[in-house]
Formats: sequence, C-alpha cells, structure tokens
Amino acid sequence: MGFLKVLQIRHLAILWLSQVLSAMGDFFYLIAVMWIAVKVAGSAAGIVAAAEAGSMLLFGLLGGVYADRRNRRTTMIVVDILRALAVGVLPILASTGTLQLWHLVVVAVVVGSLSALFDPALQASLPALTGNPQILQATNGLMDVTRRLARALGPSLAGLLIIFLPLAHFLLSMP
Repeated sequence: MGFLKVLQIRHLAILWLSQVLSAMGDFFYLIAVMWIAVKVAGSAAGIVAAAEAGSMLLFGLLGGVYADRRNRRTTMIVVDILRALAVGVLPILASTGTLQLWHLVVVAVVVGSLSALFDPALQASLPALTGNPQILQATNGLMDVTRRLARALGPSLAGLLIIFLPLAHFLLSMP
C-alpha cells in the first residue's frame, strides 16, 4: 500500500519510471555485450563481465564518499551521459567492423565504474526527495522491487525482442 502513496508523488513517480526504464536498458545492454563478446572472443568473453564487476567493486568503495561530497543530481546526470557515450561507441565500432574484445572491456570498465558512482548518489538523494520517513521506507522498497523485477523480466524481454531487432540495437538502450 505504501508503494501507491509513493507513486502519487509526481517527482517520485517520474524517478521510479525512469529507474524502471533504466533497469530494463541495463539488462538489454548486458545481454547484448555478452552476446557480442562471445561472438568476438569466444570463451574469453568472461573477461568483459569480470572487468565490469571488478570496476564496480573498486570504484564502489569511492562511490559513496563521492556522492556525499558532490551534488547528487549533477553526479547522476553526468554519469548517465558518460555511460551513454561509452555504450554508444560500441554500435559505431560494430557497424564499421572494427569492434574488438578490448573495446568491450574498456566500455565495461567505464560503465561499471560510473555505475558505482550513480547508485550511491541515487540512494543518498532519496531522503531529500521524500522528506518523510514512512514515504522513504516505501520509496526504498519500490526502488528495490524495481531492480529485482528488472533482473527477472529484463533478460526475458530482451530474449523476445532479439527475435525482432538486430543485436546492435540493444546497445543503443542506455545502461
């Protein structure tokens, strides 16, 4: 019932909707990058996933500190723009036939490290956006459910869409 109260607050509803779309895009990106990595590098494709996870772990230690010391809104906007630019390079390289494993690894490191900055900035901004401890609790729950649903539904939806869309189009949905 608390979720419905959160969605009645316009700015929180917009934030939630953007997070739903972003989370789905994250899984489209993940599937596309891993699929392309397997095509490009075969069994060495796991390096891409390891690079992204490792950079998230490394930069995650600094992400919370950075989010507390900088403007959170600006941080989230800049991080999303930079992630979009990094991911946007991949379809260009793929269309020119020059995409190599190291390109995927570099983009994975950039996306992973920037995600480690975005997530703490988002979480740290929620108390200011809600202004009410009960709404904050419901908002945190809604954001968590969103990530869990995206994890469950994102790959399934990507699997259905790949029937109709070329793989490179999945890279155009921002992480």
